[in-house]
Formats: sequence, structure tokens, C-alpha cells
Amino acid sequence: MRSRVITGNERWRFYRDVNFRGPAVTLTAGRYSFVRDFGIPNDSISSLRRL
Repeated sequence: MRSRVITGNERWRFYRDVNFRGPAVTLTAGRYSFVRDFGIPNDSISSLRRL
């Protein structure tokens, strides 16, 4: 995943490993052109959940 758009008042947590494990980053509404700028290496997300 290289970019992401999050809308509304939702927050999403992105996890490196499956089953919501490993290092995670929480993002709120906005446009994220390069997720690596927020500590997410390219193509490293294995699971995510809405908070």
C-alpha cells in the first residue's frame, strides 16, 4: 500500500503482521500519499481495523 485516503471521523490502525499483531500505526482522516512518511514501510501491512 503506497497511499491511502481516510474520510469522516474514523480512525484506522494498520498492523504489520496478520491477526492485528506487530508494530502498528493509527491514522485519522486525511490523504496519505506516502505511507512510509508515517512509519509504514511500503507493502508491509498485513491487517487493519477501524477503531
